[in-house]
Amino acid sequence: MSENISSFLTDTAVRRPTYIVRGLYTTEKQRLRMPYTPVKPEWVAILPDHPGNVDKRLQHRPEHMERSKQMHAEGTKNFGGAFFDKHPVGDEKPSFKGSITVYEADSEEEVRKMIEQDPYAVNGVWDLSKVQIYPFRSANRK
Repeated sequence: MSENISSFLTDTAVRRPTYIVRGLYTTEKQRLRMPYTPVKPEWVAILPDHPGNVDKRLQHRPEHMERSKQMHAEGTKNFGGAFFDKHPVGDEKPSFKGSITVYEADSEEEVRKMIEQDPYAVNGVWDLSKVQIYPFRSANRK
């Protein structure tokens, strides 16, 4: 590497660490804190469970998680998780109420199609009649 380029990278890295190409001189922790600009518009989906579906949810969780990982890798799902009546304590069975997910898609209809193909939707865990979808923009990411 020429001295000019080396000097430029070192000086720039000290003054503006996010200027360096992502992944070149960053740790995973630093990379996760860098600003994220979605490729497509973001949408937040609130996906309530049918009441009393804890066992069905747990039964279909492995296939749901596999699909979630695939969508995350494809860039169509940015975030997802369950919400509860209350946080479980110790070995207590969670009191699931549903899921919250952030998708990237061109339209609400595209989000609905992704939701309808999820194992939780296909197997009747989520109550699709109560799904709420809103345009969303992340302000901060850890």
